[in-house]
Amino acid sequence: GYDTQYVDATRELTVWKRDADGGCGGRRDALLGPVDLSSSSGRDEAASFFEMESGMSLSLVTKDGPEHTHQFGNTRSGVRSTGDTRTVHIVNVATVAEVGAAIGHPIAPSRFRPNIVVEGLEAWKEFEAVGHTLEVCRGGEDGGRRLKFDVVARTVRCDGIGVDPLDPSVPPLDMPKLIAQHFPEHGPYLGVYAVVTDPGDIKIGDELSFEL
Repeated sequence: GYDTQYVDATRELTVWKRDADGGCGGRRDALLGPVDLSSSSGRDEAASFFEMESGMSLSLVTKDGPEHTHQFGNTRSGVRSTGDTRTVHIVNVATVAEVGAAIGHPIAPSRFRPNIVVEGLEAWKEFEAVGHTLEVCRGGEDGGRRLKFDVVARTVRCDGIGVDPLDPSVPPLDMPKLIAQHFPEHGPYLGVYAVVTDPGDIKIGDELSFEL
């Protein structure tokens, strides 16, 4: 394994080899870096290192690159739908609670790695938003529209959600199988992907709305 350090202020990455006991030998003799990932030469150096270590062809990309078609996630829903990578994952608390009750095991929305968690919506109602525009309304006295998404797809689940991020020591669950078993009308889907169309801020307590 490896031990890494990334410095936000300078965008420098350093990689060390871990010892057999899991340590990093006092972080002596770095395998890589520090390299400046804000520069193309630094990204090329890092890419070459990880290619050599993994035996796979890869490249390091940046959001400011000539082709903004890469996304840091496990979906290409936004690119397939609109060519846009500004995709977020939305999970409904009521849907998660219904799944937990059905399988007899309480689960948290964080298991499904959402960017946005919504409350006050009927279970599975979020699926009806696919193909529609969702708006974020600012709560409080400074009300008004400020952020919009196009909901582009339901989220097909993979084995990664079997592990509880809040307590990884708990034995994993086969969540895709359990969801499909207890909710065959939905299959192994939970959550939706949405592409940002009107950028803006979002905070806890904001309201979401969509019209069917």
